[in-house]
Amino acid sequence: HGEYDNWIKLEKPQPGAGILFRCLNYPIHVGICVNNRKFLHIERSKNSVIVDNWKWRNRIEGYYIHHSLL
Repeated sequence: HGEYDNWIKLEKPQPGAGILFRCLNYPIHVGICVNNRKFLHIERSKNSVIVDNWKWRNRIEGYYIHHSLL
């Protein structure tokens, strides 16, 4: 129990939802849905926010929203 209990897994992306990505088989990278075609995330090597076009789609662990936002 704890803070993780406050997050709800969604069936599909929705604007403002968090996205959890697997890297090296671990869910360690996050992004935020802009719409069903784009998301925001930060690439450390570029040191900036990137608007991406879902090229990471095969690494998506899930879409999540905090219960207080519902």
